[in-house]
Amino acid sequence: MKNNQHLIDEETVASIKALDEDGEGLFAGLIGMFKTDTPPRLEALRLALDSSDSASIAGIAHSLKSGSLSIGAGYFASLCASIEQQARRGDLTSSRSLDSLLASVFTDTCRALEQRME
Repeated sequence: MKNNQHLIDEETVASIKALDEDGEGLFAGLIGMFKTDTPPRLEALRLALDSSDSASIAGIAHSLKSGSLSIGAGYFASLCASIEQQARRGDLTSSRSLDSLLASVFTDTCRALEQRME
């Protein structure tokens, strides 16, 4: 797995923290939303993959990509971007192989983001 320095875009994290007086409230809230909102989207992505629904796969992956980029989860976002592009090309085999990696990268990303709050 990628080490934590490659999971997170430190410039994005610093920019978010700079928007808040104490530097933690906004960032902590965004991490909380990411941790809450992402698992149902990952499940929806799996269901779309199971039903070979390319349009839904691309849409869900795009949404996951956008949300993760906004908090600095760069590696997770790049996997989502790859799934989105593959789904748009109809390459569901490759999308499925990356989907199996997303859950572990999500867990590692959450851990890495939480470390940035310390």
